[in-house]
Order: sequence, then structure tokens, then C-alpha cells
Amino acid sequence: MRKDFFKNIILIGTGRIAHSLAAAMKKAEITPTHILSRSEEKAAKFALRFGIANILTAERELPSGLSLYIIAVSDDAIAAVSGILAEKCSGTKDAVFIHLSGSYPSSQLSAIASKGGQTASFHIMQTFPDTNPVPVSGLRAIIETESNFAYGKLSELAELLNLISYRLNADQKTLYHVTGIFISNFLVGNLYNAERIFEKTGLSRQELYDIFTPILMTTVRNLLQKGSVESLSGPLERGDVHVIEKHIELLGKEFESAPDLLQSYLSQSAGLTRTASVKNPNKKEIYILLRKMLEDQLGS
Repeated sequence: MRKDFFKNIILIGTGRIAHSLAAAMKKAEITPTHILSRSEEKAAKFALRFGIANILTAERELPSGLSLYIIAVSDDAIAAVSGILAEKCSGTKDAVFIHLSGSYPSSQLSAIASKGGQTASFHIMQTFPDTNPVPVSGLRAIIETESNFAYGKLSELAELLNLISYRLNADQKTLYHVTGIFISNFLVGNLYNAERIFEKTGLSRQELYDIFTPILMTTVRNLLQKGSVESLSGPLERGDVHVIEKHIELLGKEFESAPDLLQSYLSQSAGLTRTASVKNPNKKEIYILLRKMLEDQLGS
């Protein structure tokens, strides 16, 4: 595989994903040649950390001959950056412009596409909680583009970074991203709610995780080995109405000032009745009654 195409790269943005991507690119010996940021101070610090030779700010002219523009800014800023680049760049026909958002398709770069630029979105399925680089080797990347040229170059980039890539269209990408929200973000939200509830016991957050880490890890292993349906257990799966009623009463009373906890319990439990029905079709009638009870509570 030739790296010629990746010899002139500009990275736009110095946020969390930019740090992880720059670290991965440096390891693959395809370090960006330019870093662009609104803050010259941040750009200089970033360049020093990752060995990037050229620092740019939005006020400066962009160099010619760049082959890959990586837009690593917040989702809400992508379209605006696209507009700026469309005005500043010339000779974009052989260049590829990408953004790294999981939420938005490549159409966010329509201003560049209207000038003949090859546009795409390139999303790595991982969480990047801060600017400490997260290793990406072995992860999955989604490439979404209408350009076969861009797809070919991004497939090469994925291979250089030791990513396993898939190609999706814009609609499929949205489905993929929502899936990630359920798997990652909602899990974080549930654990935060667990911390809020457990605090009432008087034990510490550390003791919470000392107690619950084994069941958390076992659940994850079961999910990976058996799938979601066969991993379901607990009072709802057993059809234990009295235990669920006790939970509802406790959450309503102990967390009267935080009604979101009860609402979350009710809505997620109602959803789990569908999972339980698939696992135990012979108990379907019990789950229907449970779901009605939960949904009635949600509506009250």
C-alpha cells in the first residue's frame, strides 16, 4: 500500500477525537502536516505533542496541495467549517474532505461538495471522554460517502490505522449511530442513576462498584456469548409483580424530588417485558399484564 496520498494532511480541530486520531496517525507514520485551530496557543501545544510541523489559524491562507482534510470539530460546527473551507480552498477535485461525526452524514460538507470536493464521513466506534489519546487499533470504522474515490482512500487510511472498516449509506449510518447511543450512552446514564440510588444506602461510590462490578462483568460476558434475550434475568423476567411494585413504591417515596428515576425504571421495565416475552413465550400473558401496569404508571 502506498502512503503518497497521506503525505499532505490537514487536521482541523484540537478536541478529544483529534488527540486520539493524531496519536494513531503518528504511530502509523502518517502524521498530519498541518494543524488548524481557532486558538493559535492550542494549535501550537497540539503540534508540539504530535510532531506536526505547520500551525494554522482560521485567519490564515490555506496551503495548496493538501490531499486530505480531516474536520475534527464539534458536530454543530461542521457545516460552518465546511463553508469556510469551500471559500478558502481551490483545486479541491483530487482532495478528500472528511468529518468524524457519528451523528451526521457527509452531506454536512455540501458546501465543499458543491465546489467539486470529494466528501465523506469517517466515524470510529469508540468513546473519547477526554483528550488523553484512546488507542484505536482494532476498532471498527464506518465510512459513509457517495464518492468511490473517497471511499478507496479512506479504506486505505483505515488499514494504515489498523481499523476494520465498513461502508454504509447516510440512512444506515444514522441507525448505526443510534445503536451506539443505546449501547454506550444509555449504559452510562443507567450507572449514574444507580449511583444516585445507591447513595441512599450510606455506602460509598467505590463500595457500589466493589459490590456490583462482578455482576456487571458477568452481564457483559453473557451478552457477548449468549445474546441479549438469553442474558435477561431478574424479577421482571421471573414475572415477580410484587417485587416490581415494591421497587415502584420505594422510588416514588424515596426520590420524590427526582421523579426521573422512577420514570426511567418504568419505561425501561416496560421495554424489558418485550425482551422477556421473546425469552419465555409461555409467560407472555404475565408480561402483557406487567407492561400494562408499568405503562399506566408512566401515564399517571
